[in-house]
Amino acid sequence: MQIEEARRWAHVGVLAAFALLLSYVETFVPIPIPGVKLGLANIVVLVALVRYDTKSAFFVAMVKVLAAGFLFGSPIMMAYSVAGTLLAFAAMALLIRVPGLHLAVVSAAGGMLHNVGQLAVASVLLGTPLVWYSLPILLVAGCLTGTVSGLLANQAVQALEGADESAAAEPPAGMPLADSPQAGKAALPASRSQSARQVPFRIACAVLVVYVVAVLNFSGVRTLGASAALALAMLVYAQVRPKDMLKALKPLAAIALFTMVFQVISFQEGDAAFAIGGLMVTYDALHETARMLVRLACIVAANVAFMRVVRLDEAAASLARLSGPLSRIGIPLEGLMLAVDVAMRSAPDMVEHFRTLRAQRLKPEDPDVSLRAKAGVYANILRDLAVWEASRADSYAEAVMGRISQDS
Repeated sequence: MQIEEARRWAHVGVLAAFALLLSYVETFVPIPIPGVKLGLANIVVLVALVRYDTKSAFFVAMVKVLAAGFLFGSPIMMAYSVAGTLLAFAAMALLIRVPGLHLAVVSAAGGMLHNVGQLAVASVLLGTPLVWYSLPILLVAGCLTGTVSGLLANQAVQALEGADESAAAEPPAGMPLADSPQAGKAALPASRSQSARQVPFRIACAVLVVYVVAVLNFSGVRTLGASAALALAMLVYAQVRPKDMLKALKPLAAIALFTMVFQVISFQEGDAAFAIGGLMVTYDALHETARMLVRLACIVAANVAFMRVVRLDEAAASLARLSGPLSRIGIPLEGLMLAVDVAMRSAPDMVEHFRTLRAQRLKPEDPDVSLRAKAGVYANILRDLAVWEASRADSYAEAVMGRISQDS
């Protein structure tokens, strides 16, 4: 890979890392519905669609999904995110070409289709089409959150168009000058904890695939009981803490909750277990609900255990072996993995820089600061970080290329 191509992929990685930062920032915004997010990371994809091209924006979206999966998620959550991202991006890439169409409309369409894609994966995981009953609620949620992201993206585009490029030469005021990325360092981010017990990547992949396929296709009581016991053994072996398991289940909590309700309402045949008001809850409904929840918990548990026992460098090396064959059919895996590498290296730095600037610009002794003023401070911090981190993309590219040269 030539250095110019590496720089282009490094810029994609930095944009994806900034999308991860926005995902972190939105955790400060309380939303009463579990699993529903504002989708602020979509702002970066929209900005890339406007300022760059469709191909670059697509890779920003995909690198963000892959990096988030490696840092915080699991293979099943990657699939969950990829399905939504692909549908959302397809809609936005088409609508962005319509002259005069506001970014809020483009983003609203993307937000709705993102939820459609995730529901499709959820229907497979939960093993029931009843998840689609929650579609109207999630369409409204996607439209609202997408509109907010679109309005913010429109402001970001205007701010970047008027930004002084010379501002990228210095870090934001109050933030110490960070060292350039080091080519020899490949430390695992602190957010991605691992077990002391390691399993070779290929063996772990084979076990995970066989296990998930078995759980999806065989849902008898005895089979699910054996699957649950095996999932528990995996969690114990991988030294997974209960709170990590609950955290992994959280993104699916809202859909699972809605599906449970529809499950109880739809199964009215059979012996009655108890009644809630005028609603009769049958043993069949409880049986199907339990089967659905056990199936979901087993699949998530296997994925969490998988991410704890495999090494990222070994996974990256295994994927790198596919770069040659895939590049011949138009899939630039080498560049994509470089962008993922950059995103995973720069995202923790961005979060730390954001925390530093937030602590300096939002003083704890000023509790009466209005919500609007806080939003303005956050916007200024993110704008300053965006310009500064973009200027460091070339340094990331040179560091990664240097490490690749050393390894080869």
